[in-house]
Amino acid sequence: DTNGVLLDLPGVALSGAPSLSSSTLTFGINTQSNNAIPDTATIFEVDGVGRFPTISFNGVNYADAGYLDSSSNSYQISDAATLTSATGVATAACADNSYYCPASSLALDLTLNGSNGASEGVTLYINNADALFSDCPGCVAFDSLAAPGGTSPSNDQWVLGLPFFFGRQVFVGIAGGTTYSNGYWAF
Repeated sequence: DTNGVLLDLPGVALSGAPSLSSSTLTFGINTQSNNAIPDTATIFEVDGVGRFPTISFNGVNYADAGYLDSSSNSYQISDAATLTSATGVATAACADNSYYCPASSLALDLTLNGSNGASEGVTLYINNADALFSDCPGCVAFDSLAAPGGTSPSNDQWVLGLPFFFGRQVFVGIAGGTTYSNGYWAF
């Protein structure tokens, strides 16, 4: 059980949750009955530094600019001007914190690409952080919280933080294996 881990977190409402339960971290991948990658999962081999080789958003391919990070409490994505242009929704960082405060909810369609040729579309939902904090002051987890991940398309990052993990099983394969030498993510 030393070839990776499975992180399985419950789903969280877009408006937040005051607590989480039934979360598991399972050691090993495809070594026991409780850590098998389902046939429906996509396996993304990462590049040599642990990132998606490309993430595509709104017709732009962001090279080596995206990765999974369960330690970040939010998505860290794009820049406000790019989001505003792509969605037509005025988006800026909140005046009183570093998160995004879009004028209305956003649904961002991304395409994740692995070094092994795997490709899959995902949708990230982003809500106004000030409204989330105000509507659910005791919440500890938010499924639609995001912060700026750059200042322009030339330096934008796409960090798929903890909200990405809610409601899905995410497998993290350790580098050095014979099939995926750089390691992989599967979900």
